[in-house]
Amino acid sequence: MKSPSPSGQMPEYTGEKEIRLSEYWNELLRRKWLIIIPFGIVVSATLIFLLVTPRQYTSKAVIKIPTQSGGGLAAALGAFLPIGQAGDVTTEVEIIKSRTISEKVIKELGLDKKPKNTDMDMRMIINKFQENLEVRQRGRTNLIDISAAGDTPKEAKEITDQVAIEYIDFANKSQQKAWNELITQMENKLKEVKGELVDSRNRLYQNETGEGIPTAFSPLLIGAGNQIGGDSSKFMIPEVPQTIAKLRSAVMELEIELDVLKKSYPPSDPKVVNLKAQLKETRERLKEEEEKAFEKYNKQFGLTELAAEVVFNQQVYSLLVTKHEELKAQHIMQRNTTEIIEEAAEPLYPSKPKRKIIFAASILAGGFLGLTLAFFKIFTDKTIHDPKSLAESLNLPVLGVIPRLRNHHEIKETIINKIPPGKLNDLYKNSYDMLYLETTAKIEILKNKSKGLTLLVTSSLDGEGKTSVSANLALCFALSDLKVLLIDSDNKTPDVDRIMELDQKQGLFDILEGNSDWDDAITLTETDGLSVMTSGRSEYNTNSSYFSSSHFDRILEDITNNFDIVIFDSQSLASSAIPAAIGSKVDATILVIKADTTNREYVNDTQGILENSGSNVIGTVLNFTRIKHKG
Repeated sequence: MKSPSPSGQMPEYTGEKEIRLSEYWNELLRRKWLIIIPFGIVVSATLIFLLVTPRQYTSKAVIKIPTQSGGGLAAALGAFLPIGQAGDVTTEVEIIKSRTISEKVIKELGLDKKPKNTDMDMRMIINKFQENLEVRQRGRTNLIDISAAGDTPKEAKEITDQVAIEYIDFANKSQQKAWNELITQMENKLKEVKGELVDSRNRLYQNETGEGIPTAFSPLLIGAGNQIGGDSSKFMIPEVPQTIAKLRSAVMELEIELDVLKKSYPPSDPKVVNLKAQLKETRERLKEEEEKAFEKYNKQFGLTELAAEVVFNQQVYSLLVTKHEELKAQHIMQRNTTEIIEEAAEPLYPSKPKRKIIFAASILAGGFLGLTLAFFKIFTDKTIHDPKSLAESLNLPVLGVIPRLRNHHEIKETIINKIPPGKLNDLYKNSYDMLYLETTAKIEILKNKSKGLTLLVTSSLDGEGKTSVSANLALCFALSDLKVLLIDSDNKTPDVDRIMELDQKQGLFDILEGNSDWDDAITLTETDGLSVMTSGRSEYNTNSSYFSSSHFDRILEDITNNFDIVIFDSQSLASSAIPAAIGSKVDATILVIKADTTNREYVNDTQGILENSGSNVIGTVLNFTRIKHKG
């Protein structure tokens, strides 16, 4: 019997592993269901989503915001009037998307009465409506694109047009209101200044006539001048310095601007505070310039302070009349209100869901998910799949590769002399012929003419097909004119009697317990030269000490003196220590490994345990191997 390796461990493989694309391709084919199933789930879920998701259609309209034109007071107040280009366009975009516009459109078109919205709160309807509304500025122009979605092409067009109409109505009303307020402010200011002018004239006239002195008011009545209201008197106004005119105009504009601001902002707002400070500073500068001008008028024209006041009031009044007319003219010019440049049209195709894009994305996502799972399995999988991976895991020769039959679950049909002819079945038979030849070559050096050879067939785990390997290998030896005994030493799951279709009551464990003789426990089969010893009736006795006793040695010697080959079909090493005990007594041990199932770490451990216990492991059999190529 061959001595075990001193270490009992597999020598470490130090060579560089060559990786080929064909190997990855074969691994992917092996795990094709890991790719197909996730791919099918993702694509199927996407198809269901596309079928149950209602279609949406999107229509677009284009509106133009009026640009600012002209100058003067209206231009100065551009930040507070809806008359500027980007009065501003960004602000107008937000107004279009506002809750006010959305609610008006919903009520106008009766969208809140639709069956799907009848049980919803108006706030939820508005939020859902705004999610399907897109408003954006076109580049840096004063054009705004309005896009809205609906359940039908007609509804999408109606919603888009109605949003544009409601916004235009809102913008025109807001603009008209602002203009009216501005013109009213100007008219009130004009009345106020006119009253101050008339009052200053009267005070000047009464003062000078009351003193009995030649009035300085009379020169103001000579020549052409500005007409005041319905009064036919005309005044020749001395030239007022340009600085005073500008400052008075600035004061007037700041006062009007402050009035406009106060209607929209509280007194504490920074804009109001800053404007008040600016107005105060301007008034102080105006007062200084008027004092300088009064001294000049007194020297040049001999005017008193009251006469200078009349001159200044007349100048302010004239300026206001001009500004008032200018403002009304600008109002007329600003009648180019917001308008629709491009009306919405009924869309030809749905915008949501984007079926082609979503379906293509699902194909990519499903394929990516499947490949990811497959590669993850490849790089994390430690099971043995083919002879190459088996050879890389163990420093043992592969004696045979047994293919997987389509009906391999029917154990009785896996005996090679009982399965009908067929391509796969013939391949199955040939694989056992190769196993027989390889095993014969390995045990040739162990043959002893005085007695027969003993062979153990075991596995790391249950269910790896060691019984069918044992039975078919025994059959192959028997067909080569050898006298063969197949012994079932697996009393947990005895299958030899079922495979061989035997009904033997006594067996190996009955002999070990002294309840039977070995020759009484042997049954001849239909195949010449093949005999079988079942495990017997002691189904729950798993004591491995039986096989370490001298009694077992005597039985084994008697048996080997009467048979050429004795094959033990044992339990797996994971379920019992019996295989290790038998392996230390027999001439050779074969390790059966189930392809695509057995972890290479388990196989390494099994080899180490067997060799440490004294077993002579001569090779492995890869069972249930997938057929890669047809024929």
